[in-house]
Amino acid sequence: MAACDICNEPPGPSAKRYSAAQLHSAVDSGYRPKAAIEHHKRLSSQFGLDLSDEHWFGEWVAQVRRDQTDWLLCRSCGAGLEAHLQRSADAPPPQPRRRRSLFGWRR
Repeated sequence: MAACDICNEPPGPSAKRYSAAQLHSAVDSGYRPKAAIEHHKRLSSQFGLDLSDEHWFGEWVAQVRRDQTDWLLCRSCGAGLEAHLQRSADAPPPQPRRRRSLFGWRR
């Protein structure tokens, strides 16, 4: 039986596939869905492991970066991913930092 690759819930009929490249791009721009670690935290607590959210996000990010296959996401997780990708696309490009020199500001 298929499961959402982020929250591990049944994906339902409105599930969509996203490429590994889309997930890599999202993770590289800061995408960290809370649902991605909740399942792992529940499992680890059964074994007495109490690890931080930062630890689990690090593990999840590493997994996403290793994975080269498509991701099947339920409607909720897909909406979160699409919203993040849209925000990333709408964000202005970062400006170069200006440095102060002896004679004033320069780029």
